[in-house]
Amino acid sequence: MNCKLSYEFLVPLLIKAGDDVHAIDGIYETPLHWAAWTGNIKWAIGISQTNVGFDQNFLEDNYSSSRSYLDKYRTRKWNFNTTLNYKFSNRLSLRSGLMVNLMHYNFYQLSSLHQGTSLRELLNTSGNTSNQQAFAQWQYKPSDNISITGGLHYLHLQHNNSSSLEPRFTAKWNINNKSSLAVGYGLHSQLQTLNVYFAQQKQPDETVVMPNRNIDLTKAHHYVVSYGYRLAKNLKVKTELYYQQLFNVPVSVYDTSSLSTLNIQNEYFTDPLTNKGKGKNYGVEISLEHYLQNNFYLTVSNLFYQSKYTARDGIERNTRFNGNYIVTFIAGKDFVNERKAKTIGVNIKTINAGGLRNTPIDFAASQQAGYSVFKEKDAYTLQNPAYFRTDLRVSIK
Repeated sequence: MNCKLSYEFLVPLLIKAGDDVHAIDGIYETPLHWAAWTGNIKWAIGISQTNVGFDQNFLEDNYSSSRSYLDKYRTRKWNFNTTLNYKFSNRLSLRSGLMVNLMHYNFYQLSSLHQGTSLRELLNTSGNTSNQQAFAQWQYKPSDNISITGGLHYLHLQHNNSSSLEPRFTAKWNINNKSSLAVGYGLHSQLQTLNVYFAQQKQPDETVVMPNRNIDLTKAHHYVVSYGYRLAKNLKVKTELYYQQLFNVPVSVYDTSSLSTLNIQNEYFTDPLTNKGKGKNYGVEISLEHYLQNNFYLTVSNLFYQSKYTARDGIERNTRFNGNYIVTFIAGKDFVNERKAKTIGVNIKTINAGGLRNTPIDFAASQQAGYSVFKEKDAYTLQNPAYFRTDLRVSIK
């Protein structure tokens, strides 16, 4: 029997500063008028809390129930962000901002090593941490058909003082009224999930250590080339090529392990990790978009991709999420009567995607051990059936 409970609530707190302040979509905006320069500042404060719990019980042969797993994760966040948009001229503008996230966490987990073994406390920790982000982005238009954007992004995690300064760059050329070409590069960093940082191990002397406390950020070089062509006034086709080169990926310290945090869903790792893994994602997306006209819109997107990772054992494998393709179809139409007193809407969304990947089970070893033993060298060589889903909505206003 599995029982899962999760809920999240968000309470925005908005603070007024200055006399000339306007609220726009829940975010306060203060206009600036300095000489010939114009701009605005947007800022907001919010509080959010997420509670996630999972309680699993095993039904014995005599129909008695015994708990086999329990976890409770609670995270509370205080968020502050502000953005400055500043226009020096029709060709030069600046956008900069600051984001601060204060976090309080409380994690608890009980689990058995294998079926039939007693429960043990794997995690019981609480505390506070924070991360800060800042960015500055300049846009320059040397001509009406060319725009160049460059900037820097900074990310810092207070928990272990890991940080990253990242350059970003894009350039777009409107070749003519129908076609455009764009290129982009960026260095991007990502925080690990909190359960990676706070993984605990109990030592022989009963002391508890956190082997992954000082794990660094995962980083990736992003390269993008895109080409767009307007087939008609409201109809556009776009092709995009992308390549992501990931490094500093946390993997197991053991040379024979295939473990990598790139495959994390909800797992909790107690293994010590090191930032010696890598990965790559690359693909092409071809999309067709019909902008809203005569109360009708349409989007068809085809993505074909590869997602690979290399763990401590040096073998390149498919990631858990390498489904190879995603096809999306979205369309909608509103039917309005002559008096415009009633509108009937019909909308459809269809997704067809390659299935997630799994690791095969070693049946002989599992029978001998009495629990599931996986073929780690063949990690993620199996693939689930394709995922297909269609949502249809009919509405009356």
